[in-house]
Order: sequence, then structure tokens, then C-alpha cells
Amino acid sequence: MRQNGKPEEELERRLDRLLALYREATPDPEPSADFMPKLWEQIEERKEVAARCRKWAQVFVAAAAALCLIFGVLAETAPVAPPATPYVYSVEAEEDNGEESMLYAGFAPASPRGER
Repeated sequence: MRQNGKPEEELERRLDRLLALYREATPDPEPSADFMPKLWEQIEERKEVAARCRKWAQVFVAAAAALCLIFGVLAETAPVAPPATPYVYSVEAEEDNGEESMLYAGFAPASPRGER
């Protein structure tokens, strides 16, 4: 069986060469008396960093929740100003003055000659 025009044996030899080069580039660490203590020290340092990050995240979430609660209470208890009257002239809305009232309001259609 062929893949990309090469027999499987050639692919296996290339893989073996690649793995041999990898073994040369990354030698096994020499075991010593303090190997395990150093390993556990590194593991504990990583756990401490993760615990600190988790703690800061919890503090941030709690602060955000508290702020949301405070702003929600303030929004509910704040005095509400009466709604502003709409910008409509009620007299003009009731009367129909034709095109002249529309001209004052800015809604007059353009004249055929382009004049107002």
C-alpha cells in the first residue's frame, strides 16, 4: 500500500529518524536525591498561582454582582421626573391651516420650481 507515492516502510524509517532526533534534542533528566522535592515544589507553585487567579476572579464576580445590586436598588428608588411634554403644538395639531402650517413645521413639500 502506498501513501503519497512512498511505501509504508519508508514512512516508518522517516518516523524512526524523527523520533531519534527528538530523543537527542531532549535528553532524559538525570535522577537525583532532590528530584521529587523539586518536582513537588513546581507543582505547588502552579497550584498557588491557579488558586490566586481563582480567588481574584471570585472577588471580581462578587464585586460586579454587588454593583449590579446597588445600581438596581438606586434605579428603583430614584425619584422619577415627570415625562416631558412632547414637542408638538397642540393648537396647530387641532387646526388645519394647510400648507402654511406644514411650512413652519418644516414638513412642507418642495415647490415645483425648487423655491419655498
